[in-house]
Amino acid sequence: MVLVGALLWSSMERAIIHWILVLTLCAFLILVKGAVAAMASSTAANAPGFITIDCGSNREYLDKGTGIWYESDKKFVETGENWKVAGSSNLNDPYFGKASRTARCFPEGVRNCYTLMRVPQKQRYLIRAIFIYNNYDGKNQNMTFDIHLGVNLWDTVSLDSETYWSFTEIIYTHTSDSIQICLVKTAQSTPCISSLELRPLSSSVYALNSTTNSRLLLYLRTDIASLDAPEYVRYKDDVYDRIWRYDRDVDSWQSLELDNYSTAIDIGSNNKSDSYKVPSKVMRSVATSESVSDALEFSYSTVLGIELENSSEYYTYFHFAEIEQLGVGKKRIIDITLNSQSILSEPLVLEYLKPVTVSSAYTAHGDINVSISATSGSEAPPILNALEIYRFVPEIDFPTDAKDVSAIEDIKSVYQITKLNWQGDPCRPTQFTWEGLNCTSHKNARIKSLNLRSSKLSGQINISFSYFTELELLDLSDNKLEGPVPEFLAELPKLKVLNLTKNKLSGLIPEALLKKADNKSLQLSVADNPNLCMKYSCNKKNIFVPLIASLPALIVILFIVLGFWISKRRQKGPTLYIPTKDKLDSRKEVCLESKQKAFNYTEILNITDNFKTIIGEGGFGKVYLGLLQDHTQVAVKLLSVSSRQGYKEFQSEVKLHSSIRHRNLVSLVGYCDEGEIKALIYEYMANGNLHRHLSKQHPNVLKWDERLNIAIDVAN
Repeated sequence: MVLVGALLWSSMERAIIHWILVLTLCAFLILVKGAVAAMASSTAANAPGFITIDCGSNREYLDKGTGIWYESDKKFVETGENWKVAGSSNLNDPYFGKASRTARCFPEGVRNCYTLMRVPQKQRYLIRAIFIYNNYDGKNQNMTFDIHLGVNLWDTVSLDSETYWSFTEIIYTHTSDSIQICLVKTAQSTPCISSLELRPLSSSVYALNSTTNSRLLLYLRTDIASLDAPEYVRYKDDVYDRIWRYDRDVDSWQSLELDNYSTAIDIGSNNKSDSYKVPSKVMRSVATSESVSDALEFSYSTVLGIELENSSEYYTYFHFAEIEQLGVGKKRIIDITLNSQSILSEPLVLEYLKPVTVSSAYTAHGDINVSISATSGSEAPPILNALEIYRFVPEIDFPTDAKDVSAIEDIKSVYQITKLNWQGDPCRPTQFTWEGLNCTSHKNARIKSLNLRSSKLSGQINISFSYFTELELLDLSDNKLEGPVPEFLAELPKLKVLNLTKNKLSGLIPEALLKKADNKSLQLSVADNPNLCMKYSCNKKNIFVPLIASLPALIVILFIVLGFWISKRRQKGPTLYIPTKDKLDSRKEVCLESKQKAFNYTEILNITDNFKTIIGEGGFGKVYLGLLQDHTQVAVKLLSVSSRQGYKEFQSEVKLHSSIRHRNLVSLVGYCDEGEIKALIYEYMANGNLHRHLSKQHPNVLKWDERLNIAIDVAN
């Protein structure tokens, strides 16, 4: 009886049971995820958020010397060659670990780029690039090249046989979908890089006065007075993995070390307001003067050897911590001046083992002279534990519009375009504009001309071309494109020239394109496409003979469709048709119930303001922020035709949300099913996704009872 009952179950009942099992599994995974995250946070060797890339390596590994997990650079870069550093077996420098044994070099091309995708936005990072030169190219010549962060110059790298290695650091707040770091050839030498390191910083440290997306370039970071002179201090002693080096340049200064120092004493361990978190190994010693009346004085150029750039702004961070127990009621009180101007609103009173960081921004006009002195009320000489100096780097150039970047990257991926200079930003800097592109001079450039003539393109014309709303010329001639000419090409508002000659396109040319060609607003070229037809010009024989030849099959199909239609009429609600194959030109369709509003592509453009704001991305494609006419915020999920797995996910979501309504499922507001364009419109979740609320970085991370309630709700 049980077997007979099971056979009588309707397809809807089986679907419901299926989704109950799936959602129960999701609930279980939520609990497992939380447990694994808790275990990982206490046992993982690598700090959360660290991204460390061993350039030139083919494997991933944990460097036991530094306690840092290294990734291979294969998934971050498309060009270059792996070179082994000569004599690397003798390299045991703790600055680099095993990463000093390999390098990725770029003998071809002018600009070669690393691209780090899906890096958390609005996150402040310390980014470090390390370079090693050990004559691995056999040329024994100086190595000089530029390194760019995004579209702006980061630094100029110079290495020779004497300097051997170098690193450059920059502090940068990430705001886009990806981070691109490019090596730019400026001389005869071949650019090479040994490792790339990204370290997330607290938003409360190294803040800038400027509101623009600017950067701080490291000039100096020094442990000013270490008595035992360690060569360096970095992670795990420094939670941000800053590299501190001992470098005391003033012989008249004296050094003091923490009284009764032991590793058990941790300066600032109980001070939650100390966001800079300078390591105790650095802060345990100080430079001081001989008497209260003597100041600690130095200049950036003369003493520290920094080559200042006139009119550039320099950010200095003075790190202090009192390491002497001065006695009851006694205080060390200091003042700081730059070129005789005090940078403090009131004198600084130091407390025992409580670290304090004082920052100052100063524009250079000649040398910068620093004086740290004790005030008249101080009962101890001035001190200084550590010092950092950065140069403010303004954002001179601006990246290409994010929508155009996303579209051209999709096209590059779908058609597997391998042009050498298709790396980095498509339009900026202008001297590196991608081959075949012409861009506007807007602050955030837009692509206005795209020439892919003879680029070995195959398959259908991808929907990503529809996102170039500033495009004036599109040349896809002399390729192997097939299928129909899509309607969306007629909706490009500024398109003036469209060249589709010498392809394998077929079917009727969209009427809207023909109208534009007739009224001279569009120069349309479609010659040498044997199966492409102008309106009413197709050979009738070619149209009807195959149809007549397959008349018996057509009759059978009509009966099947009629029976299918009758069965579906017994169910309520209008229908939404979604192709079942992973190719969008398939004629086979599955009928899905939907009571939601149908939107056309023009409405989708209006809702998303021409796909202005990306709020997410998955295997199916991108998710955009939208606004309905009644000012309701929505999330618009747009299917990318380049992803086979994404299309399956898209189908599953339509089936689920069209047949099930539940308070624990996000509501489906509507959909778009217009030709190749498939989109789902959901209610907007302003508080983000579950993953965000499970992260330790979230201010209100979910408690265990809250996680359990969510799991039960999802299972229900």
